[in-house]
Amino acid sequence: VEDVRDGNLPSFGGAEICDEDIEEDEFLTGFEEMTTFENKTICLVSRYPFWTAFRRFLSNLHVMSGSSSDLPLERCISHLLLTVPVPKAGGQCVIVPLHTLRSPMVLSMPPAKDLPLVDLPFQRLFACLDVPTVVTVVLGFLALERKVIVMSSHPSLVLDVCELLKALLFPFELCAPYVPRLTQPFMSCLDFPGAIFAGIHDDGTEDGLAAVVRKNMPEESAIVDLDTGEIDCSGDRYEVLKQCWNVIPSEARSQLVNELEAICRDAGLAPGQEPLDSQLDPAFDVSLNTSTIMIEDFGNRGHRVHEPLDDRGIRDSFLRFFCSILGGYERYLVVPDMDFLISGNEWFNSQGFLAAVPQDRAPFLGSLVTTQLFQSFIERRTEAGDVHCMLFDECLAEFHSSSIPYGRLGGDVETVTSVEDGKQQVEYSLLVDQCATEIAENSDYLGSDEGTRQRGLNTSDGSEAETNISAGFRGMSLNRNETETTCASTVVMEFGFVINNSGDLATAPTRDFLPPNYRFVYCIDGNPCFPHKLDPCLFLPAEPDSLSADICEVSVSVLSRSDREMDESNRRRKTSISYRGVQSQKRCLWQLPKLMGSHFLGTWLMCIPPQVSQPGLSSDYQARYLLRALGALRLLRSRQRIVPDEAAYRCLMLAIARAGSDRRVELVKLFGLLRSDGIFPSAVTLGQYTRGIAEGFSKRSSEAADATNPLSRAPDGTTDFDSALNALDERILALEESGRRWRKSQPSGDTTNAQKSPLPPEQQRSQVKTWIPVTYSTSFSPSFSGSMDGSVPKDATSEDFEFIAFWSRATMCHACSYVPLDEEIQSGWDKPEGEAAESVEISCPRCAAFISPILGFRHMSFSEALHPDRDMSRSMQTSQTSVSLVSSGVDSSRLPQQLGTVLFDYSTGFNVGSVPYLSPSALRLAMERHVENYGEEILERQTLLGLDAVLFYNLWWYCARFSLPLPLATAHSRRTSAYGEGSGSDPSHYAQHMLKRHCIAYVSWEREVAEHGCKTGADTIRSFLSSHVDHIPSDEVSLTSRFNLQNYAQRDWDHPDLSEILVTLVEACDKRDFLPVLECLLRCNERRMEASNIINQTQENILLAGSTVASKAGFVEKMDELDCYRTILYLVRYQCTSAFHTFFPATVKPCKGYHFWCAANTPLPIFDRLFRDAVARFGNDGWAAKLRDVSDVALGFRCIFGQII
Repeated sequence: VEDVRDGNLPSFGGAEICDEDIEEDEFLTGFEEMTTFENKTICLVSRYPFWTAFRRFLSNLHVMSGSSSDLPLERCISHLLLTVPVPKAGGQCVIVPLHTLRSPMVLSMPPAKDLPLVDLPFQRLFACLDVPTVVTVVLGFLALERKVIVMSSHPSLVLDVCELLKALLFPFELCAPYVPRLTQPFMSCLDFPGAIFAGIHDDGTEDGLAAVVRKNMPEESAIVDLDTGEIDCSGDRYEVLKQCWNVIPSEARSQLVNELEAICRDAGLAPGQEPLDSQLDPAFDVSLNTSTIMIEDFGNRGHRVHEPLDDRGIRDSFLRFFCSILGGYERYLVVPDMDFLISGNEWFNSQGFLAAVPQDRAPFLGSLVTTQLFQSFIERRTEAGDVHCMLFDECLAEFHSSSIPYGRLGGDVETVTSVEDGKQQVEYSLLVDQCATEIAENSDYLGSDEGTRQRGLNTSDGSEAETNISAGFRGMSLNRNETETTCASTVVMEFGFVINNSGDLATAPTRDFLPPNYRFVYCIDGNPCFPHKLDPCLFLPAEPDSLSADICEVSVSVLSRSDREMDESNRRRKTSISYRGVQSQKRCLWQLPKLMGSHFLGTWLMCIPPQVSQPGLSSDYQARYLLRALGALRLLRSRQRIVPDEAAYRCLMLAIARAGSDRRVELVKLFGLLRSDGIFPSAVTLGQYTRGIAEGFSKRSSEAADATNPLSRAPDGTTDFDSALNALDERILALEESGRRWRKSQPSGDTTNAQKSPLPPEQQRSQVKTWIPVTYSTSFSPSFSGSMDGSVPKDATSEDFEFIAFWSRATMCHACSYVPLDEEIQSGWDKPEGEAAESVEISCPRCAAFISPILGFRHMSFSEALHPDRDMSRSMQTSQTSVSLVSSGVDSSRLPQQLGTVLFDYSTGFNVGSVPYLSPSALRLAMERHVENYGEEILERQTLLGLDAVLFYNLWWYCARFSLPLPLATAHSRRTSAYGEGSGSDPSHYAQHMLKRHCIAYVSWEREVAEHGCKTGADTIRSFLSSHVDHIPSDEVSLTSRFNLQNYAQRDWDHPDLSEILVTLVEACDKRDFLPVLECLLRCNERRMEASNIINQTQENILLAGSTVASKAGFVEKMDELDCYRTILYLVRYQCTSAFHTFFPATVKPCKGYHFWCAANTPLPIFDRLFRDAVARFGNDGWAAKLRDVSDVALGFRCIFGQII
């Protein structure tokens, strides 16, 4: 608030006479005709505490009103209110040039995970109070909630000191009544029982408020006089101050005092002894000279010979004090259970905490834990998931784990010479800098708030806006430092905003629609006067009907990982990857595959909260989605030993809290599982857990159906279409059944009896799991997506289904022409670059050259899925046949694609494309980045495809690999689908593709197998749609029930080489000896090499003869050698599944937990054990290079992710 007085004439009781000669005619002039001057108050109201910046702006308005200017006041006011954006937390600074000040107004917001905004210099605090006084007021009075009254004859100094003292309480927030400018009508609040923090302006009068309070001092209060730097207390002043000083822990107090004194010495500041007259009070007692056009900045008066006071270092010193005395407090937090009463007084075990602290800290902590200030901190720590509490916890852990002390008196202090001015500067590390979020440099601000600026700048077109608005910057400084007055290095962006050479965003009032060469002067009878009315015609942008705006709340990152969780993830990765030396022989090879599986599980669970909270979703489907998530966590944890991290648990807790039913049982068990994994919940995680308990407690009376029967019938007796459709995905049923076990108690007799009861022979045969080389993942949209108006939706037709085929056999090494297996691609992630590596390149398993793995995909409609071979690219593939060499006695029939070494171009074809093959860690990082930039709305199926097709297809690929449905919401699936006619492989081409209502993705290593899976799925859907609505699918009907592996691979017996190997392999399976198979396979390779030589000779003869069929020689397929390991693996999985079932498991159960050394450190299935034993007994060194198998790391990925060859 600027309290200004218009005119240079003396004041008479608030009114001023404008002319001395009026005394002669005062009896002849009416009172209404007289000109009087009154005090005016220019008040700027904001939700953001930009104290220094707003004072500059008000000072600029005051000076403009007393001088001639080419810009009206209305333009400056409307520009600030309607054009200047609120700075993004941790983003660019917003700079507004001020016409009468040398330095601009700078608006900046710290990151959300950082110290709160304090736009005031701590020099004002230490100029009037010495260091022991500041420590006593903050720790002895404010932290222990005593009455504190701040007084000064400088009104603005009172407010500044109150704000600065309050900021030093971080991480605590002041809960006592806070009145930084107390007035006479509210004097009675000083008599309230309990604490209060108030500021009073001492006007120097005997009957003023300050004098009255000094005479009648409230009980148990302390008055801090900023003019003298002394503290006056009610009662015995010496005893009160002694008690408040001694209650502070002596060791931590001495370190804090020494730290603050050292920081003040570096700035050349004598605490409590600086003159206050140098501080320009913003309450102007006289008007400035009307001829002043550019005035000195009141914040930069005088020549500074020392470096400025380290305000952040001062706040960090108090933060380290609280970290030193509150170590281990989080172990005494009381976690609520299902029947816990929501009361903050019971959320902390204060007796246990005080019994564990040292004796010298017990008196101070005993008083601190009983204050409302500490109880509020515990409530925010336990319930709200406050980001500042999370910052304090990370600072607490870093403070007690670091071997080098932080701060000015720490262990890494060094003196350096400044490059700019050659002066000596002291550099040291701060604790808060190690844990706070780094400030983003040159972040894209225009994209985040584009709509607001379009609404604020009312220009005709882009070119005029750039020309006219940029003219407002002419002759002004666009940098934070007043010495930098360059304008040529700036870049003019759209809407007239400018990016200066420091990366800050600058904006100035526009001069559009102003008369040229006009000057604006505000005066009455020749005297400068701030106008009592503003001209609405001069506002640009125009003044709206309402100036209300929504508060920009900074949301805590709940779905994504925090910095501490990222560090823990990187630490686990470092212990999981391979290193050279002795430790590489002892490390547990399960850890990297399990860590990658954990990253995918975290990505999958990240999508569950938006899926559960879709608008219009029924409570039944909310329960289904939640059961699937709980079941997925249970199954992956028990089968693949994939342990989720804290962020994954937090996402599932958030989904439980958003469900429409009481899920406190599952939430409590989930929290217990988190603690059993050795994870101590952070402030955000514990807040989500407490919030979920409270939400479940409020929903206990309106509990929704549990969706116990997936094939529940409608009230009219008919089967729900969506439930019957979901029943086709047998994996969804397994997930929901596993999710229901969370609510069932362990000693349930009914469950045991049900498990022991024998099943009929038909169901026993149907439950026998047979391996097929294809897996699938569904994304069925509930009925609400097709009918958002509340009407009863119709059942889906064949036009509502879409099939997507995925395959990973789309990568080939250009150096050695090797086509790696899928698990070999995954073993390429075993590199020390860490999660932050942006490159998707891996090393070739054979020649170590760099290759970029890709995933192929093809979209197919229902009719296309029924006939996938009609694609033109398939006809090109089948046309590549070999020249018949009957005379040589060698058969030239084509090998299966799984065994061939020639990789065909899969980037062409109808609706065919490819995307980079991302690792689960890279997938999770990309997903978290999108969630932080765009919010949860990005976790919708069509939205994610339009934003990032690479991320979308990789997510669906991994969902199918782990037999999970696609977790993305389907709120936009009601829109009409349309296929594009293009054939490019650019993922952006498919960003515009509209997915249909129900989508099914089939995944395999080979494209032909994946497309055959789509065909069998389309046959199943056709049979399902042709049945009656009342038809309930039997247990034998599923989306892969029509995939007959024996019929599909029947042609392998027609191949002469493969048939011979198969006969030998069947006998070897019974004897568990692969040596005869290796010998047979090598004999076949010798015959194939002889045939290859004959083919080459035939081609040379044709070329020499000049025959017209020379051009056809390029279609002659080379008789490649059979890869021994890959051939046996393929034939065993495709042909010998029944004979080899007993000793060839699809996966090997990995070890539990995360550790470095493991007794069984090699994930070696029985098949690989037999193969390596046969190779060792073969004993032919000449063939050793051709008998290579996959690495142990690749075997670990095969056991965790499953086998798809």
